Amino acid sequence: MKQALTFSLKVWLTTVLVTPFVIALTEALHGKDYTVSGFFLFVVLGIIFGALLSLISFGCFYCVTIFIKGTSLKIKIQKVILSLLAIAFIIVPFMFLQLFGIDHLFISCLHYCIVVLLCIWLYKLDLADTN
Repeated sequence: MKQALTFSLKVWLTTVLVTPFVIALTEALHGKDYTVSGFFLFVVLGIIFGALLSLISFGCFYCVTIFIKGTSLKIKIQKVILSLLAIAFIIVPFMFLQLFGIDHLFISCLHYCIVVLLCIWLYKLDLADTN
């Protein structure tokens, strides 16, 4: 259980902390004119709102990770399942934002999906640990 929590926290925190930088850099490379303070303000607000909007998704991801720990599936199959569910857990908050008229976030959603997939596949998943 400890390893499942560690893995889930690493994936969630990395995604929340890295993705706003990726989004800001992508926008800057595509012509968005940021000042230095504007860039960092965007990143800080992205981290805050990303963390708040993804708390429920983190809880769901952690529960799924614990459930998968109890299976005898190979690590690659476990990561495929976690990847598919993590994408679903990312898409749901963005769909929630569309209810409030914020519908221009497709690219941001795509960035979050890419970063979370990289985290899932790069971080070690050893769910055989019984801690």
